[in-house]
Amino acid sequence: MCEALDYIENKGKEIGIKEGIEIGMREGRDYAYLTGIPAVARNCGLSIQETMELLEVPIEDRERYAILLKE
Repeated sequence: MCEALDYIENKGKEIGIKEGIEIGMREGRDYAYLTGIPAVARNCGLSIQETMELLEVPIEDRERYAILLKE
């Protein structure tokens, strides 16, 4: 019985670590885009949309970043 509980606990930790890494990577990517897009747009004289295209921001993320950059 104890081995089964240890297995479940370890599996839960593995899942938690994996989810934490994924969240951290997503937040890091968001930070990079949300700080980089305005800088590139300003320095290159481009619109936010043109900059996102230039930086190859995934299409499914562009609307969210555009909204966040307006705040």
